[in-house]
Amino acid sequence: MILIPLLLSFVIYYFLNGYFSNKTKQWKILIAIVSSLTIFLLIVLGKSWHDSYNMKKDTENNNVSEIKSKETIESTRKCLVGADWILKPANRVIAAWKFSEDGTFNFSTEALGGCSAWGNWKIISPDKIQINYTRFTGGINLNDEIITLTDCNSLKSGKIEYSKQEGSVNEDINSIDGTYLYKDDSAELEITISGDTWTGKTTVITGFGSDYDNQNTNYDNGIVKNNNLYNSSGTVKVGYINGNSLITSVGEHSVTLLKN
Repeated sequence: MILIPLLLSFVIYYFLNGYFSNKTKQWKILIAIVSSLTIFLLIVLGKSWHDSYNMKKDTENNNVSEIKSKETIESTRKCLVGADWILKPANRVIAAWKFSEDGTFNFSTEALGGCSAWGNWKIISPDKIQINYTRFTGGINLNDEIITLTDCNSLKSGKIEYSKQEGSVNEDINSIDGTYLYKDDSAELEITISGDTWTGKTTVITGFGSDYDNQNTNYDNGIVKNNNLYNSSGTVKVGYINGNSLITSVGEHSVTLLKN
Protein backbone atom coordinates (compact mmCIF):
# COMPACT_ATOMS: atom_id res chain seq x y z
CA MET A 1 0.00 0.00 0.00
CA ILE A 2 2.98 2.35 0.57
CA LEU A 3 3.83 2.14 -3.16
CA ILE A 4 0.75 4.19 -4.08
CA PRO A 5 1.77 7.36 -2.19
CA LEU A 6 5.34 6.97 -3.48
CA LEU A 7 4.16 6.85 -7.08
CA LEU A 8 1.89 9.84 -6.52
CA SER A 9 4.79 11.74 -4.97
CA PHE A 10 7.08 11.14 -7.97
CA VAL A 11 4.30 12.17 -10.37
CA ILE A 12 3.86 15.46 -8.48
CA TYR A 13 7.62 16.02 -8.39
CA TYR A 14 8.12 15.57 -12.13
CA PHE A 15 5.08 17.67 -12.90
CA LEU A 16 6.33 20.59 -10.81
CA ASN A 17 9.90 20.15 -12.04
CA GLY A 18 8.76 20.23 -15.65
CA TYR A 19 6.49 23.21 -15.06
CA PHE A 20 9.21 25.26 -13.38
CA SER A 21 12.13 23.99 -15.51
CA ASN A 22 12.88 27.43 -16.90
CA LYS A 23 12.73 29.13 -13.49
CA THR A 24 15.54 30.27 -11.25
CA LYS A 25 17.62 28.11 -8.94
CA GLN A 26 15.61 29.37 -5.91
CA TRP A 27 12.43 28.05 -7.49
CA LYS A 28 14.00 24.65 -8.05
CA ILE A 29 15.10 24.49 -4.39
CA LEU A 30 11.54 25.36 -3.35
CA ILE A 31 10.19 22.65 -5.66
CA ALA A 32 12.55 20.10 -4.10
CA ILE A 33 11.47 21.06 -0.59
CA VAL A 34 7.74 20.93 -1.45
CA SER A 35 8.16 17.62 -3.24
CA SER A 36 10.06 16.14 -0.31
CA LEU A 37 7.40 17.26 2.17
CA THR A 38 4.68 15.92 -0.09
CA ILE A 39 6.44 12.55 -0.37
CA PHE A 40 6.90 12.39 3.40
CA LEU A 41 3.26 13.26 4.16
CA LEU A 42 1.91 10.81 1.62
CA ILE A 43 4.13 8.02 2.99
CA VAL A 44 2.99 8.74 6.56
CA LEU A 45 -0.67 8.88 5.53
CA GLY A 46 -0.31 5.74 3.45
CA LYS A 47 1.33 3.82 6.31
CA SER A 48 -1.35 5.03 8.73
CA TRP A 49 -4.10 3.90 6.36
CA HIS A 50 -2.30 0.57 5.84
CA ASP A 51 -1.98 -0.04 9.60
CA SER A 52 -5.59 0.94 10.14
CA TYR A 53 -6.69 -1.45 7.41
CA ASN A 54 -4.66 -4.33 8.89
CA MET A 55 -6.01 -3.61 12.37
CA LYS A 56 -9.55 -3.70 11.04
CA LYS A 57 -8.90 -7.01 9.28
CA ASP A 58 -7.33 -8.48 12.43
CA THR A 59 -10.35 -7.38 14.47
CA GLU A 60 -12.71 -8.93 11.93
CA ASN A 61 -10.71 -12.18 11.93
CA ASN A 62 -10.68 -12.28 15.74
CA ASN A 63 -14.44 -11.67 15.81
CA VAL A 64 -14.98 -14.50 13.32
CA SER A 65 -12.75 -16.84 15.38
CA GLU A 66 -14.59 -15.89 18.57
CA ILE A 67 -17.97 -16.51 16.95
CA LYS A 68 -16.79 -19.90 15.63
CA SER A 69 -15.41 -20.80 19.07
CA LYS A 70 -18.71 -19.88 20.75
CA GLU A 71 -20.62 -21.90 18.16
CA THR A 72 -18.34 -24.91 18.75
CA ILE A 73 -18.69 -24.65 22.54
CA GLU A 74 -22.46 -24.39 22.14
CA SER A 75 -22.38 -27.51 19.95
CA THR A 76 -20.45 -29.32 22.70
CA ARG A 77 -23.07 -28.23 25.23
CA LYS A 78 -25.91 -29.49 23.04
CA CYS A 79 -24.17 -32.86 22.60
CA LEU A 80 -23.41 -33.21 26.29
CA VAL A 81 -26.67 -32.21 28.01
CA GLY A 82 -29.87 -34.23 28.09
CA ALA A 83 -28.49 -37.70 27.45
CA ASP A 84 -26.82 -40.45 29.46
CA TRP A 85 -23.21 -41.37 28.79
CA ILE A 86 -22.91 -45.03 29.63
CA LEU A 87 -20.35 -47.80 30.05
CA LYS A 88 -22.09 -50.95 28.88
CA PRO A 89 -19.93 -54.04 28.45
CA ALA A 90 -21.71 -57.35 27.83
CA ASN A 91 -25.06 -55.60 27.31
CA ARG A 92 -25.23 -54.35 30.89
CA VAL A 93 -24.87 -50.77 32.07
CA ILE A 94 -22.31 -50.54 34.87
CA ALA A 95 -21.57 -46.79 34.92
CA ALA A 96 -23.16 -43.59 33.63
CA TRP A 97 -22.76 -39.80 33.53
CA LYS A 98 -25.64 -37.32 33.43
CA PHE A 99 -25.05 -33.61 32.68
CA SER A 100 -27.66 -30.95 33.47
CA GLU A 101 -28.19 -27.58 31.81
CA ASP A 102 -27.49 -25.74 35.09
CA GLY A 103 -23.85 -26.91 35.10
CA THR A 104 -24.25 -29.81 37.53
CA PHE A 105 -23.77 -33.53 36.94
CA ASN A 106 -24.13 -36.87 38.64
CA PHE A 107 -22.11 -40.03 38.09
CA SER A 108 -22.99 -43.58 39.11
CA THR A 109 -20.99 -46.78 38.93
CA GLU A 110 -21.21 -50.34 40.19
CA ALA A 111 -17.45 -50.40 40.74
CA LEU A 112 -16.03 -50.56 44.28
CA GLY A 113 -19.28 -51.99 45.58
CA GLY A 114 -21.37 -49.25 44.00
CA CYS A 115 -21.07 -45.50 44.43
CA SER A 116 -22.41 -42.19 43.16
CA ALA A 117 -20.89 -38.74 42.82
CA TRP A 118 -22.18 -35.24 42.16
CA GLY A 119 -20.54 -31.97 41.19
CA ASN A 120 -20.19 -29.15 38.67
CA TRP A 121 -19.04 -29.16 35.04
CA LYS A 122 -17.74 -26.46 32.70
CA ILE A 123 -16.67 -26.48 29.05
CA ILE A 124 -13.12 -25.07 28.93
CA SER A 125 -12.57 -25.67 25.20
CA PRO A 126 -14.73 -27.10 22.39
CA ASP A 127 -13.96 -30.72 23.38
CA LYS A 128 -12.76 -30.46 26.99
CA ILE A 129 -15.01 -30.47 30.08
CA GLN A 130 -13.74 -29.59 33.55
CA ILE A 131 -15.22 -31.87 36.23
CA ASN A 132 -15.30 -30.74 39.87
CA TYR A 133 -16.63 -33.28 42.39
CA THR A 134 -18.51 -31.97 45.42
CA ARG A 135 -20.18 -35.03 46.99
CA PHE A 136 -19.68 -38.82 47.06
CA THR A 137 -21.26 -42.00 48.38
CA GLY A 138 -19.70 -45.38 48.94
CA GLY A 139 -16.83 -44.10 51.07
CA ILE A 140 -14.60 -43.04 48.16
CA ASN A 141 -13.17 -39.72 46.97
CA LEU A 142 -12.67 -38.89 43.30
CA ASN A 143 -10.17 -36.32 42.05
CA ASP A 144 -11.29 -33.44 39.85
CA GLU A 145 -10.55 -34.16 36.22
CA ILE A 146 -10.87 -33.02 32.61
CA ILE A 147 -12.89 -35.33 30.37
CA THR A 148 -12.96 -35.28 26.57
CA LEU A 149 -15.88 -35.25 24.16
CA THR A 150 -14.24 -37.11 21.28
CA ASP A 151 -17.38 -36.68 19.17
CA CYS A 152 -21.10 -36.18 19.76
CA ASN A 153 -21.54 -39.86 20.62
CA SER A 154 -18.40 -40.60 22.62
CA LEU A 155 -17.10 -39.30 25.96
CA LYS A 156 -13.73 -40.23 27.44
CA SER A 157 -12.73 -40.16 31.12
CA GLY A 158 -9.13 -41.24 31.45
CA LYS A 159 -8.87 -44.42 29.38
CA ILE A 160 -12.55 -45.31 29.78
CA GLU A 161 -14.88 -44.44 26.91
CA TYR A 162 -18.60 -43.86 27.43
CA SER A 163 -21.27 -44.01 24.74
CA LYS A 164 -24.19 -41.65 24.35
CA GLN A 165 -27.66 -42.98 25.04
CA GLU A 166 -30.79 -40.89 24.89
CA GLY A 167 -33.12 -41.28 27.86
CA SER A 168 -32.22 -42.16 31.43
CA VAL A 169 -30.25 -45.10 32.75
CA ASN A 170 -28.94 -43.59 36.00
CA GLU A 171 -32.13 -44.53 37.78
CA ASP A 172 -31.52 -48.19 36.96
CA ILE A 173 -27.97 -48.01 38.29
CA ASN A 174 -29.04 -46.15 41.41
CA SER A 175 -32.03 -48.42 42.10
CA ILE A 176 -31.72 -50.33 45.36
CA ASP A 177 -34.30 -52.91 44.27
CA GLY A 178 -32.94 -56.44 44.15
CA THR A 179 -31.76 -59.33 46.30
CA TYR A 180 -28.88 -59.01 48.79
CA LEU A 181 -27.04 -62.07 50.09
CA TYR A 182 -24.70 -62.96 52.96
CA LYS A 183 -23.32 -66.30 54.08
CA ASP A 184 -20.65 -67.51 56.50
CA ASP A 185 -20.14 -70.58 58.69
CA SER A 186 -22.78 -69.48 61.19
CA ALA A 187 -25.64 -67.92 59.19
CA GLU A 188 -27.13 -67.26 55.78
CA LEU A 189 -29.16 -64.10 55.07
CA GLU A 190 -31.22 -63.11 52.07
CA ILE A 191 -33.08 -59.78 51.84
CA THR A 192 -35.10 -58.67 48.83
CA ILE A 193 -36.08 -55.03 48.30
CA SER A 194 -38.92 -54.03 46.02
CA GLY A 195 -40.01 -50.42 46.00
CA ASP A 196 -40.75 -49.29 49.55
CA THR A 197 -40.89 -52.78 51.10
CA TRP A 198 -38.42 -55.51 51.98
CA THR A 199 -38.66 -59.19 52.83
CA GLY A 200 -35.94 -61.32 54.35
CA LYS A 201 -35.02 -64.66 55.73
CA THR A 202 -32.29 -65.69 58.13
CA THR A 203 -31.04 -69.25 58.38
CA VAL A 204 -28.80 -70.15 61.29
CA ILE A 205 -26.31 -72.89 60.41
CA THR A 206 -26.37 -75.26 63.39
CA GLY A 207 -24.41 -78.20 62.09
CA PHE A 208 -27.41 -80.50 62.27
CA GLY A 209 -27.96 -80.48 58.49
CA SER A 210 -29.65 -78.21 55.97
CA ASP A 211 -33.09 -79.79 56.47
CA TYR A 212 -33.03 -78.94 60.15
CA ASP A 213 -31.68 -75.43 59.50
CA ASN A 214 -34.27 -74.68 56.81
CA GLN A 215 -37.09 -75.76 59.10
CA ASN A 216 -35.92 -73.14 61.59
CA THR A 217 -35.45 -70.31 59.09
CA ASN A 218 -36.77 -66.96 60.34
CA TYR A 219 -38.77 -64.75 57.96
CA ASP A 220 -39.29 -61.04 58.36
CA ASN A 221 -40.43 -57.99 56.42
CA GLY A 222 -40.65 -54.24 56.71
CA ILE A 223 -40.59 -50.93 54.88
CA VAL A 224 -37.90 -48.90 53.09
CA LYS A 225 -37.44 -45.15 53.47
CA ASN A 226 -34.58 -43.17 51.92
CA ASN A 227 -32.32 -46.24 51.63
CA ASN A 228 -33.01 -47.21 55.25
CA LEU A 229 -34.74 -50.45 56.27
CA TYR A 230 -37.30 -50.40 59.12
CA ASN A 231 -39.45 -53.01 60.79
CA SER A 232 -43.02 -53.49 59.61
CA SER A 233 -44.31 -50.66 61.83
CA GLY A 234 -41.63 -48.25 60.59
CA THR A 235 -40.44 -47.44 64.10
CA VAL A 236 -37.18 -49.38 64.36
CA LYS A 237 -34.33 -49.08 61.88
CA VAL A 238 -32.89 -52.52 61.09
CA GLY A 239 -30.43 -51.74 58.30
CA TYR A 240 -29.45 -49.42 55.45
CA ILE A 241 -28.27 -49.48 51.84
CA ASN A 242 -24.85 -48.18 50.76
CA GLY A 243 -24.31 -48.59 47.02
CA ASN A 244 -24.62 -52.30 46.30
CA SER A 245 -24.30 -53.25 49.95
CA LEU A 246 -26.95 -53.75 52.63
CA ILE A 247 -25.75 -53.42 56.21
CA THR A 248 -27.80 -55.02 58.98
CA SER A 249 -27.13 -57.07 62.09
CA VAL A 250 -27.48 -60.64 63.29
CA GLY A 251 -27.65 -60.63 67.05
CA GLU A 252 -24.94 -58.27 68.19
CA HIS A 253 -22.86 -58.59 65.03
CA SER A 254 -23.03 -56.27 62.00
CA VAL A 255 -23.09 -58.03 58.63
CA THR A 256 -22.91 -56.75 55.06
CA LEU A 257 -25.06 -58.30 52.36
CA LEU A 258 -24.02 -57.81 48.73
CA LYS A 259 -26.43 -57.21 45.89
CA ASN A 260 -26.82 -60.29 43.72
